[in-house]
Amino acid sequence: MCQLSPPTVAAIRDIGAQVRRIGVNVNRIAHNVNREMHASERDEATAARTVRQRRKLIGRPEVIITQADRK
Repeated sequence: MCQLSPPTVAAIRDIGAQVRRIGVNVNRIAHNVNREMHASERDEATAARTVRQRRKLIGRPEVIITQADRK
């Protein structure tokens, strides 16, 4: 089994925490839309920003982990 360095473990935990926060935001938006059957411009903008954040995190975890290993 591969041993991960403490900075790598911290980076992975941070990525996980950020992904969870993004999921919470998406769930709030979905709840509001389902309740009101309407999405405000703010909800739409928040959803778009959230998707961009997710893409940035999920699309490049190896870069984040490599950077953490260099610290």
